[in-house]
Amino acid sequence: MKHVSDPVAAEIITELEAAHECELKKLSDHAFMFLNAVDGDPADAEALLDSFIDLLFEGGVLSTWRYRILLAAIREGL
Repeated sequence: MKHVSDPVAAEIITELEAAHECELKKLSDHAFMFLNAVDGDPADAEALLDSFIDLLFEGGVLSTWRYRILLAAIREGL
């Protein structure tokens, strides 16, 4: 982080950097889950991610009954 003389600005920057780092860790965890699901094959993991994105967003799963099924499965702890 660059030196910032304003303490409020410095605190905000520090908080934003921490939030960014947390988000990167979450994304890394998600990447690991996709890789783990396909036994480490990067091409299969990429295809699985594409299918997941298609299902969630383009397929409308978040706005239909399928959302409830997905949420129930998550709550049960797949």
